[in-house]
Amino acid sequence: MKKILIAFNPPATAIHIITFAIRFAKQNSAEIQAVYLSGTKETINSNYPFPNDLSMAEDISSIENIKQDNRELIEDHIKALEKECELNGIRVSVGKNITVEELINKTKQSDLLIIDSESEFTEHLLTKAHCPAFITSTDKMPEKVILMYDNSLSGKIAVEIYISLFPQFTNLPTYLFSINAKQEDELEIQYFKEKLKPRISNITLQVTNGNKKNEFKNFIAELDVPVLAVMATSATSALSHFFHPSLVKIVLNEKNISLFIVNNEVRG
Repeated sequence: MKKILIAFNPPATAIHIITFAIRFAKQNSAEIQAVYLSGTKETINSNYPFPNDLSMAEDISSIENIKQDNRELIEDHIKALEKECELNGIRVSVGKNITVEELINKTKQSDLLIIDSESEFTEHLLTKAHCPAFITSTDKMPEKVILMYDNSLSGKIAVEIYISLFPQFTNLPTYLFSINAKQEDELEIQYFKEKLKPRISNITLQVTNGNKKNEFKNFIAELDVPVLAVMATSATSALSHFFHPSLVKIVLNEKNISLFIVNNEVRG
């Protein structure tokens, strides 16, 4: 891992993103590139009956004060980031007023993208990023890992990339998790689990049947610790055939789950 890209959607500046970036950068001797997106949205009073007239009704000086406060907040955030990287011996560069499309282009030269799960652009990036993405809303390190797998090539690639980028997690309790696997796939899934044993010291095969959303939610509830879910997407759909969009929404909405996702078709 050579470059870690982290993205913020001002005025929100998620501190936990920096926490993970510094941890991963130190473990992999990587540099950090921080991106602050442009196009900050101003708060609109939804109770106002004529929203098109807000520009005349609102106090212009108050809006400018908000903008200035946001700029100062970002500058303070950048100084704190640079200081933390300096203390940890990590090279860092910063880009401001970057569009989402520019961010996507930057993923072509990055090994890992780290973003907040609550950012407005998160779901858009799921099928656009040219590098794997680590998406989280917590600063807690995962204690267990779920490899969400459907015996597809993209699923295998996602697991391989996960192992190469995060060898420090391979000693965690890990579940090769499949929902409603086809009968002809079951033996191959078992075989893949056996192939992973030399590299993942504590791996369990978890095959379940039923409603995908309910089965996944129930399994997460049983684990009851910070979890990292690993999965693949495709360029043609928000998720692969196995991973229904509702499952990703569960991951993004849960505070104790982080998501590592690989868009294999874009990477290829």
